[in-house]
Amino acid sequence: MTQPTKRCARCGEEKPLTEFYIDTRGWGGKSSWCKDCVREYNRQNYAKHSEKYKAYARKYRREHNEELKLKRASHYKKNKVAINRKNDEWRRKTEPLLRQQVLRRFGGKCEKCGFNDRRALQIDHIHGDGAKERKIHSITGVRFYRKLLKLTDSELNRNYQLLCANCQWIKRFENHEYRGI
Repeated sequence: MTQPTKRCARCGEEKPLTEFYIDTRGWGGKSSWCKDCVREYNRQNYAKHSEKYKAYARKYRREHNEELKLKRASHYKKNKVAINRKNDEWRRKTEPLLRQQVLRRFGGKCEKCGFNDRRALQIDHIHGDGAKERKIHSITGVRFYRKLLKLTDSELNRNYQLLCANCQWIKRFENHEYRGI
């Protein structure tokens, strides 16, 4: 048994009805353009008018901020377990990739001794203010790696360095950057 087909009014191809969006105004309850043509038109239209769409979205978010906050909170409350599971999966996948990029940017070895086993390499705050930065900005993991990747080379080298765990602890001890040792 053959599937019913329809000719797309835009590209002229004969396609199965499953390749057309539902539209109660169209023949057979389907739109006159196939899904591929609709997607292509939407892509081109968005590219042509993207600033208008972005401005509208910004205005809408500004005018409906409280309503959107409530919707997000309600959605999170209803789907907390699934959202957290999805976020954890994403974090487990993304964090090692970002860490690898950061280590490459630092040269992949300890600044002091040249040790290059990535399992023991750590990003050191040159001025010993890492705890302060974490406390003020709540930046750890993915956010921290993204921040480092956005910095210019001079900003990065002025504030951070790559040390192995041994050199990191020696530096912390020598500069009194530790608690209760």
